Amino acid sequence: MKLLNPGLDLRAYRSALGAYPTGVTVITTVAQGRIAAIVANSFTSVSLEPPLLLWCIARQSGRHGHFCEAERFTISVLTDDQRDICRSLARPGGGEPPTQHLIAMASGPPAVAGALAAFECETWSVAEHGDHSLIVGKVVHYHANPVQTPLIFCGGGFASLASMTSD
Repeated sequence: MKLLNPGLDLRAYRSALGAYPTGVTVITTVAQGRIAAIVANSFTSVSLEPPLLLWCIARQSGRHGHFCEAERFTISVLTDDQRDICRSLARPGGGEPPTQHLIAMASGPPAVAGALAAFECETWSVAEHGDHSLIVGKVVHYHANPVQTPLIFCGGGFASLASMTSD
């Protein structure tokens, strides 16, 4: 990888980015007849009309092709008590979740059972930017379970809303 700024300390830069708390998602698709899954915290809403969501995947990921070529994917927003699911999928080679953690969706790949929210999407666009691909999906169905507490990632580890201060 060629650095645009040779003086940039990538480790320090990554640590600075880690100061921003994010939610944790699991994205699923079906590739070659099997369920592929990946953990991502790069998830955001792009548009309400039409309803578009965006997430990013590293181009070096072994699952990159599965998601960039997929016609559909499902994004599950994890709850605070789903850390083990996150850990198992985040390990190298952990790209196929155990079926007991999945539920069928109306038209897309399965979602994580008990997730805070799930968004079934049709791929809208894929674009390469730097060492990642940005995948935008059009939401075709969604389900929400807002009574749960979200799983938060910050500073290289999990955090809970209970441990974060509020005013």
